[in-house]
Amino acid sequence: MNRMTMTKKIFALLSLIGLSTNAARAAEPRHIARIAVLASGELRLDGRAITLDELDRALAKLPEDGVIWYFRENPLEEPTAQALATLEHLMDRRLPISFSSKADYSDYIDDRGLAHPRKP
Repeated sequence: MNRMTMTKKIFALLSLIGLSTNAARAAEPRHIARIAVLASGELRLDGRAITLDELDRALAKLPEDGVIWYFRENPLEEPTAQALATLEHLMDRRLPISFSSKADYSDYIDDRGLAHPRKP
């Protein structure tokens, strides 16, 4: 299976279990946690480097109507251990996740793996 097919299957799986709500959350909601996993494995929350423990504490404070905007550098490459652990933490919390292919979160990825601009 090629990486693009694998990526599309991941998005479809997350959509099926109700975690990916990209179409419904394309416009900016009130409470957003912007999470980035860099190719180096560094984890960032709203532009600031953090650990998984710090991420857990921050997500616990996210209001009920909060949403995750998630970006990973080099998404077609094998995910780093940090990227997998981050997604696992997000799935455990059952928060809505909107994936982005751009570091500025200006787009979102739909359940077919296609990028669309976020609505202002």
